[in-house]
Amino acid sequence: MLLDTSNIEFQKSLDLGSAQTGRAMVRATLFVHDKWVEIDQLSSDPAILNGGTEAGEYFARRQRDPERAARMAKARQKLGQALDATYGERVGLAGLRFKAGLSQVELAKRMNTQQPSVARWERSPETMRYESIESLANALGVDPIKVFAAIKAQRQPKTTVETHELA
Repeated sequence: MLLDTSNIEFQKSLDLGSAQTGRAMVRATLFVHDKWVEIDQLSSDPAILNGGTEAGEYFARRQRDPERAARMAKARQKLGQALDATYGERVGLAGLRFKAGLSQVELAKRMNTQQPSVARWERSPETMRYESIESLANALGVDPIKVFAAIKAQRQPKTTVETHELA
């Protein structure tokens, strides 16, 4: 499911020089069944009328279909390859997970832990103990040295160079 936010309007309420506060308004559209649909058109959808579905449950339900799960794993692997080709090891632990084709939930199950732990490690790998690193390596099917390298690369300061075209 994709959300188009290309039509965001921002109404500034306070300008502090280096920062602005205000209200952003979005006319959201979703990519549903190979076409863009405005959310207003979905208001008669029974799922929306019944209060909707929590995103985690929605994706868990979708993953139960083996064919869909295989397509999602392949998409994650392609994303992992693209990230690796673009950024190398700097993508860190999330990049290793993507290359293995796993979601955070799937990786957590393989490690016998919970998804929030995986999210925390991907965000702040310095909180990991050696046992967790070893378990992560086993779950991903990689050498623990590769996990250490990803953690080291993720912790290094990132320098970015931005280029802009002149109008």
